Amino acid sequence: MRFFTLLVVFFITAPFHCHGQYEPFLQEGKLWNLLYHNPFTGEEYNTQLTINGDTIVNGHLCKKVYENNASQVKAFLFEDGKKVLRCWLGREDPELLYDFGCEVGDVVTLSYCKVLVTKIDTVEQRGHMLRRIAYSVAYDDDEYFEDHGYCWVEGVGSSADMLSNMELPGNYYNFRSCELDGEVLYDYKVFYADAVHTGIQPSEDWYTEYVPFVEEGKVWKVGALNSGNPVQWVEHFYLAGDTIIDGRTCKQMMCQQYVSPAFPNYHSERSSLSYVGAWYEEDKKVYEYDTMSQKFKLMYDFSVNANDTLQIDNQSYVIGPRQTGGLTGFKGAYRNVALCVDGRTIYSPEWLEGVGSTDSPTNNVYPGYVDPMWFLMSCTVDDEVIYLNDGVEDGATPEEARKRFDFTHTIKTQPKAPRKWTGARASSPAEADQSLYGEYNNLQLGINLDPLVDAYLVRITDESGKVVYEKAINAGSIVGLNIDISAYAAGRYTVTVENAQESFTGEFETQ
Repeated sequence: MRFFTLLVVFFITAPFHCHGQYEPFLQEGKLWNLLYHNPFTGEEYNTQLTINGDTIVNGHLCKKVYENNASQVKAFLFEDGKKVLRCWLGREDPELLYDFGCEVGDVVTLSYCKVLVTKIDTVEQRGHMLRRIAYSVAYDDDEYFEDHGYCWVEGVGSSADMLSNMELPGNYYNFRSCELDGEVLYDYKVFYADAVHTGIQPSEDWYTEYVPFVEEGKVWKVGALNSGNPVQWVEHFYLAGDTIIDGRTCKQMMCQQYVSPAFPNYHSERSSLSYVGAWYEEDKKVYEYDTMSQKFKLMYDFSVNANDTLQIDNQSYVIGPRQTGGLTGFKGAYRNVALCVDGRTIYSPEWLEGVGSTDSPTNNVYPGYVDPMWFLMSCTVDDEVIYLNDGVEDGATPEEARKRFDFTHTIKTQPKAPRKWTGARASSPAEADQSLYGEYNNLQLGINLDPLVDAYLVRITDESGKVVYEKAINAGSIVGLNIDISAYAAGRYTVTVENAQESFTGEFETQ
């Protein structure tokens, strides 16, 4: 495993704050962005629920909820203190949706189940302090509460949608974000990536969420195919800083090249820094500015339908269907790309959303017979590794001396009942022994998270117990962490990767 890249990592700490003023659930102008997905028909589309206007229903002053600004009201809701209730026409008693005023140990009775509040904390989102409530569920008047990692967020609702207060099998709606007056109050990644509420199983459409290619701080490590293993010729491509070309704001791509002195025909000038070009992204299409033609050219189009044909560099390519799974070291969505020549197809590297091709970010399609041939070793955004070729070692980049350590796996709580989830995430990591490992030198620490899929809290503490690094991650979308430890004082450190069900513990020592 080789995580080490030329990368500046900002230390991210997740402090806990005291709860502030209550965030009302029902506010004029608030809207929820949702993804509708029917697993039986494959139908999928984005939709919105909005609050617009008041009315009286069964003696209660209610807010009206509309879907996509349609003329017909979808629901009538009112707020009683910190409780959110739904009124039904022709039904006298309102239905309780949420109780944001509950405390740990309270049992809240809903229309189809009871929930036991297990944990309460607060989360800061864009200046708003929101109360977050974790709970277990009991069905059919049973007192046996099952922990599925569910939670409510004050002013927002659940990870299903604002009208479905629980993520249940059969829910066709999936929460994307909640906005107030044009400001994003809360987004879906926090439901899934914040490890305070662990055990949350992201719905299957997590895999289909588009990941942008052009991001500040993204780094690609690329190796020369004919330079052995450990790889003796390595290039780091990275996006850093903006530039404006033809009125478009672009990210500048640079390349840092390293060649080991052990490589044949080595020349010291090969270890150099060079400017690659300017890149921008629009509607899932990625463009690079060609300095020769002084025009932008299409590099990737992640918006095309399955089996569409694209013209790239005067060649016809057939873009395959969007798929997930089957690629080692990558958990996102990708497509196969086929070059059509005289009625036959020559397969180019896959296109990985957020990454580019499995050759290099600049080799988007079949490159012909060129020397050297390139292959992607890793792709990192800040300290999160989103692609990793774990079968090769870096023998060219300076300071690559590594030490490895393994994590000890501890199961905290066995699931009380089988998960109600299906598909790729049907099983909890706690149901099977997991194997994690880390590698480090005096500059960086790499942690392999490839076997994991749930939300975790990663924490590094020194010998005194002081927390020097803490981050909530969603292991369902990343395969590792690459953490800058260059400023750590000499000593021994403990790394924990944990949630409510399990923990992984490892140690490393800096010089």
